[in-house]
Amino acid sequence: MSELNGLSTVEAGARLAKHGRNALPESRFSLLKLILRQFKGIFNILLLVAATITLLLGEPLDAAFILFFVILGTALNVFQEFKANSAVASLKVFLVNKITVRRDGQDQELDTAEIVPGDMLKLQAGDIVPADAVVRQTRDLMVDETTFTGESIPVLKKALEPGQTAHEANQLLQGVVIVRGNALAEVTATGTSTRLAAISATVSGVQQESEMVKGIDRISKFILRITLITLVGIIVANLLINKGKTDITTLLIFAIALAVSVIPEALPLVLTFSLSRGALRFAKHGVIVKRLSSVQDLGGVNLLCTDKTGTITENKLFLVNQLQAPGTKYDPLLLARLAAHDLNKEIPEPFDQALEDSMTPDLRAQLATFTLHEE
Repeated sequence: MSELNGLSTVEAGARLAKHGRNALPESRFSLLKLILRQFKGIFNILLLVAATITLLLGEPLDAAFILFFVILGTALNVFQEFKANSAVASLKVFLVNKITVRRDGQDQELDTAEIVPGDMLKLQAGDIVPADAVVRQTRDLMVDETTFTGESIPVLKKALEPGQTAHEANQLLQGVVIVRGNALAEVTATGTSTRLAAISATVSGVQQESEMVKGIDRISKFILRITLITLVGIIVANLLINKGKTDITTLLIFAIALAVSVIPEALPLVLTFSLSRGALRFAKHGVIVKRLSSVQDLGGVNLLCTDKTGTITENKLFLVNQLQAPGTKYDPLLLARLAAHDLNKEIPEPFDQALEDSMTPDLRAQLATFTLHEE
């Protein structure tokens, strides 16, 4: 069987068992993890300590109220995040990606998760490369590597010659888009072995806390410091005033009770209600908020700056201005448009499309007077 005919079904099955499915690792959520995450901050732990101390001081009703606020706030957070994660998981069921793969010498549509190293992909304009691959056969292949480089200009790819070592001009990375042409490409890496998976692992490994969580932690530490200072201050003042005749046990109970009363028990509950309201407003616009604490960060954005094109921007070029030297006969935009080509393609070259969109009716009339003789 020729190497361009791909793998056999039996060999592909054996490689699938060895390398696993072609899918990026996903962080699974569980109810227990969601509950434990609510106590990563200091404030809820501070409230639990306050409830315990209040109970030991013989005030079960006050302790119950503190626990009620903690449990209610935690339950609302967990409910909101669990529901959001369930919604996202449900949406992923509908995202089934197919790609044309040559198996047993036959072209067939397969789920991208079933691709294995050695598979021969049949790619054409509009396809998203599902795994790292090397080009074996090509015709006018142009790809969009915005995902990795941030540049919107398509890149030409060439077929790997026999005996040649693969380099950047022959390689296709998972996630790049075929802009023009077609190709046969041999899969070299799948799943967690791809370049995209390595980048994803690096990004997901950075657990950035939201500004709201950091703010609450700062408040908690401030309250804790004030509480300790209050305890020490009351004890020292009483000892100095009463000159050693103070009942230490009673004094400690009074100081601790006073310190506990400083803690705002309802703060987490108030924050949860406020953030839930924000999440509901996002939901009305079709946005699912997976973590409530991110609502405050999203609402606090006034200006978002980026140096990447095509990643979080529209990935579309516009002609803003042009300069024409005095005495020149032709408009520079007209000359540039005359050099543009393949505008009738499914995905035209971005610079050429920008020139086409900027043409005025007068320039279009001048353009119609020209005839293409040779290219």
